[in-house]
Amino acid sequence: MTVIKAESASFAYPDGTQALHQISTAIDSGEFAAVIGPNGAGKTTLARLLCGILAPQSGKVWIDGWDTSQFPASRLASKVGYVFADPRLQIFTSSVREETAFGPNNLGFSPSETEAAVSEALQVTGLQDKASAHPYDLSYSERRLLALASVIAMRQQAIVMDEPTAGLDGPARRQLQNALALLRRRGTAAIIISHDMDFVADCCARVLGLKDGRLIADGPCSDVLARAELFGQELPCAARLCRASGLPAAYSAEEFVAALQ
Repeated sequence: MTVIKAESASFAYPDGTQALHQISTAIDSGEFAAVIGPNGAGKTTLARLLCGILAPQSGKVWIDGWDTSQFPASRLASKVGYVFADPRLQIFTSSVREETAFGPNNLGFSPSETEAAVSEALQVTGLQDKASAHPYDLSYSERRLLALASVIAMRQQAIVMDEPTAGLDGPARRQLQNALALLRRRGTAAIIISHDMDFVADCCARVLGLKDGRLIADGPCSDVLARAELFGQELPCAARLCRASGLPAAYSAEEFVAALQ
């Protein structure tokens, strides 16, 4: 089932900057799709269009059949969540538990449903022992995980993540993988904006490539990442190792192990 669909969607900022040109794509339930491209390509603008924070100035975006130009972001939040690249733009309460419960409470979850959703989100992000802590007593990596937990707890059909691995330490990256595994089990669609090609290769089956506000690639991960340099990105580490070693092309860590064998 298609969860998010864009049809010839374009967007320009008030200063006249044309950020996106005629974007058409569709994201299905359970699909993990990455969006890559150089700085200024329009990735974050596209992310905000696909979750209804922004509405296209021409063309259409639908979220679960709802035309985003007809509904405020507060209504669309029942269907799709957005994790900002900077957790300071998202976190505003005085405890980890309160932050995680804010979304479910505002979506009308019952007290028992909220408690279950909060417990699950904190467990999967490794923050269960920090529930009473003030968010700004957490490390930067933990604040990023808290921003993710606050969206996971809302149990929407889709989630958009802007640079989810930026600034994460090793333990936090493992918790992020745990959270993504939960989303996969739920059948949640995920749209991931990232410059981290290793992460993209390991977690996304599909990649959308943006350049100068235009969608110029949309296909299987290995097909698009083979042209990563076209989008101002390094090839994933596995691909560079294969190239240097004369091995068949591989992009994810799993593919690289198979190539070695």
